[in-house]
Amino acid sequence: MLATAITLIGLVMMPAPGPGMLVVAFGLVMLARESAMAARGLDAAELRVRPLWARASAWWQRRRSTG
Repeated sequence: MLATAITLIGLVMMPAPGPGMLVVAFGLVMLARESAMAARGLDAAELRVRPLWARASAWWQRRRSTG
């Protein structure tokens, strides 16, 4: 119950400047500890985000090196 509330608060905070995404991530991690379905969803999201993160990181490194 608390994890769901934290996640919803984070979603409300998303449009405003601040730690909205961090609060959502924290809420989802708490939810995953309580629910196997949420844990599987976070695992699937991680598999999709990792390649994107690697591409973004490589792009950032190239951008910094060409300066």
